[in-house]
Amino acid sequence: MIAVWLFKNYTQPTAASTLEEFIDRARIGAIPGEIVFGSVILFSIAMIVLGLATAVLQDAPGEVLPHYRVFERLQRSRRRPPRPSTSKPGAMPPKRAVWNRPHARRDEYLTMIITDKGSECAAKVMVDLGRGVTALHGEGMYLKKPREVLICALTETELELLKQSVAAVDPAGFVVVMPATEVSGRGFMPLQVE
Repeated sequence: MIAVWLFKNYTQPTAASTLEEFIDRARIGAIPGEIVFGSVILFSIAMIVLGLATAVLQDAPGEVLPHYRVFERLQRSRRRPPRPSTSKPGAMPPKRAVWNRPHARRDEYLTMIITDKGSECAAKVMVDLGRGVTALHGEGMYLKKPREVLICALTETELELLKQSVAAVDPAGFVVVMPATEVSGRGFMPLQVE
């Protein structure tokens, strides 16, 4: 943005012939161009220093913001080997639909929710996240009480909302998060390979 501002000051309305003319074009009303130009340069340097100084803080203990790895696999997905063609030799390859083009995949997880309030938790998760939930009936071996085990596939950006939804319905429930190698179906990658 600073480069654009400098370029505009240099070229508008015509190219500046001297450094004094270039700096004078930064004038804002009664404020001289030297003061405006110096302020912009100092502000830019301060922002760069602040950005570099805080870049390492994302790995600090006690970080409150989730650390998403959305773009980690972008380059790998663009280097996938081409699928073998089933069309006739010399034929034009079919156009790929938007959802089949290489893109950054978010990490996918399989979650198990262990709760006494299975139907309430499932309803809350389906409403809040718009994801399907599968219920399995089980028994807690420690207390010998019947439990519901809810299974739900999610992406990494939905994990915190899932935990909040479960805690709102059953604060004594458990959420177990397991990484999934691949999840295919509605809301994820297509099941059908073209």
